[in-house]
This record gives sequence, structure tokens and C-alpha cells, in this order.
Amino acid sequence: MRGLAVLLIVFVLTGGNFFAVNVDDGHLASSSIMGKHGYNGECKLVMATGNATAGDYNLLLKVRDPARPGLQVLCRIPSGYEYDYRHPWFPFKMHFVVERGFIGTTTLKDTPPNITKAGMLMNDAAIAIGDADTISYLTNPTRNAWDDFDWMRYAMQSADTIEEVIELLTEEGVKKLHASSVAENFFVIAPDKAAIVEADAF
Repeated sequence: MRGLAVLLIVFVLTGGNFFAVNVDDGHLASSSIMGKHGYNGECKLVMATGNATAGDYNLLLKVRDPARPGLQVLCRIPSGYEYDYRHPWFPFKMHFVVERGFIGTTTLKDTPPNITKAGMLMNDAAIAIGDADTISYLTNPTRNAWDDFDWMRYAMQSADTIEEVIELLTEEGVKKLHASSVAENFFVIAPDKAAIVEADAF
């Protein structure tokens, strides 16, 4: 049985259209996958699975460009935690109950009692996720739109499998809610598989 997904965290001080690609470790061989932009000052990710690692585990590395100034901290949200957050289009609140506890890296002020906005996180189903912005203008233009942290939290707080993460990011977050103010490359990794999802709000 494969070991748990590992979330490695590195900080730097620099401050419907979607697709999903499953990374099958039978085809990855001794390679890793790197996602980065053609411009500076953004997050970068590396994902290694199967025999690209030295043992029976998968790896996710994120070099983070914090979106907000302040100390970066680890924040754990337990299952059963409840909070209200805005609908991505309309001026009313949605109520959420965290079904899968998670731990993530966030700016100090983005922790409870405020809304948790983790730039990378892993839930208690041993699924980890990190994001890197991509260029697309097909985004939610309203002031209620969700940011990338909201999008990831929405998927990870209830997903039991990597397939459910992908469904929540795309079928729910894109096709149903058209939620996001940004377009993203999501790197999602579980103990036995991984996926890369590129998505915007439409």
C-alpha cells in the first residue's frame, strides 16, 4: 500500500473551459511534472509520483508567492468546523460544514475566526493540492467571486477521493458556480495517483 501523500512547503519572499490530466505512475517513469508561468513572481509546483520518487510515496512541492503580506503559518481545520461564506455571484451567505479536516499554509490573518485561505493544503483523506495562476480572462467579474484559496477549500473540505476533488473543482466550481476570479493550474496528489487540472470560471 502506498504511503501518504507528502506536502512539502517552500516559501519565497516575492511577495465551461477546463481540463484534467490524470498522472498514471505506470507512464510517469522517472520524471517529474513542473508547472510554472512565463512571468516572474508567481507560485511554482513540482509533482513526482511512482518511481520518480525514491520510495513508496508521492511528492508535491510548491514554491509559494504569498498573496497577502504577513507571516505564513500552518493552520489546521478539524472536521465538523462550520462557517458561512458568500455565494460567488449573489449577496447572500452559504453555510459550510467541513467534512474532511485539513491542514494548510496560510497568512496569519487568514485563520479562524476569519475565513481560512490556504495556498496549499492536505486533507485527512491524504489528498494534497497546490495551485499556480494561469492566464485566462474567462473569470467571474463580480465582487463576490471566489479567489483560488476559496476554490481549493471548497473542494478539499469534503472530498474523499482525488476524483471527488476534480469534480468539485470543475463540475461544481466551474460548470455550476462559475465561481472564480482567477484561472488556475491545480496540482492534486493522493497516495496512489495524481492529476493536473487547469480551469477558469467558464
